[in-house]
Amino acid sequence: GKNYAEAAHWFEAASNLGLMDSQFNLAVLYERGLGVPVSLARAYRWYAIAAAAGDTESKTRADALASQLPPATKANADKAVSAFKPKPLDDAANAPPPVTQIAP
Repeated sequence: GKNYAEAAHWFEAASNLGLMDSQFNLAVLYERGLGVPVSLARAYRWYAIAAAAGDTESKTRADALASQLPPATKANADKAVSAFKPKPLDDAANAPPPVTQIAP
């Protein structure tokens, strides 16, 4: 079986790091209500963020959703898109563990 809630969790973590494919996938989950509540505003926001990073399919989908959102909701989403900055990667997460000495 598919665990959409867990997928949404990991797609959101990756999306916040700026991974365009995860942003697109998270938007799809919000648009369809898979593992998360249906939210066209959140779907629009993630599509628009991915579109700003260069994803053409996300641009098409964001444009389609834009007309379905109330103007105030779209304006708030657009502000979030403009303010989006990917979180920096944690270099320590990929560092090798320290070498431990084994006593003779």
